[in-house]
Amino acid sequence: APAMSLSMQMNCGAAPTPAILLLLLTHAHDTSALRLAVRPKLWLLDRDGCINADVGSPGVVRREDLHLIPGSAGAITRLRLFAPVAVVTNQSARGKGLLSAAGLDEIHERLRHLIASAARGGLASEDGSRWDGLYVCEDALPSSRKKPAAGMLLEALHDFTCEPSEAVMVGDSWSDVVAARRAGCVPVLLATGHGQALAAALRRQGSRLPASLTAAALSEERVLAEWLGGRGEAEAALVREALCGGPVSVYETLAQAADALLAQ
Repeated sequence: APAMSLSMQMNCGAAPTPAILLLLLTHAHDTSALRLAVRPKLWLLDRDGCINADVGSPGVVRREDLHLIPGSAGAITRLRLFAPVAVVTNQSARGKGLLSAAGLDEIHERLRHLIASAARGGLASEDGSRWDGLYVCEDALPSSRKKPAAGMLLEALHDFTCEPSEAVMVGDSWSDVVAARRAGCVPVLLATGHGQALAAALRRQGSRLPASLTAAALSEERVLAEWLGGRGEAEAALVREALCGGPVSVYETLAQAADALLAQ
């Protein structure tokens, strides 16, 4: 049976989770959000599919194709009132020769403008940005910096003098979650961008977001088992690695995640 096969694949052993988490949930249909044991000192945010809409491969290569996900600008503004925000993004279109350095700068300038306009105020950095750090990996092939590798996250942790367990990584893909696990940060997955297929599966099996996804749920819940079975080999491997580190909290949007985490 598929569930038996998945159960074997998800045999994770006793992989530890970051100390910042209090693991209160055991099934995907629980609707409580994760709880943070200490106040985060750094927010790490993916870009495409988290802040702005994901447009599919090869990504945003024209400034006019960049559009904010509703509520993301206000979420960034609120998060920055509590701790610095660093954007951590793979932009392999640069490495593939599909986007120039000047073109990428123009896209990020448009992103700054859109966030400032939508948020109607908020704190600006010294350079006028609406974030405190920007880390970009332009590599076309896997590298030590390109997510799911932890390189960019570790750079940010060093630059902001932050312990891994004091940082929260928010993104829409399993490469974001795995990068957080490998860096020792707290992962948060969004149902925007690449997360939409998982969110649809969670809803079909009766979950409301936010929800906590576990390795056990992927083995026991038929709808989620089918979802995992429909992933490619590379993505399925990331899912298994991510969940072997503990439950992953899934939120509808960056705005919902920000509101829930800041309310604690």
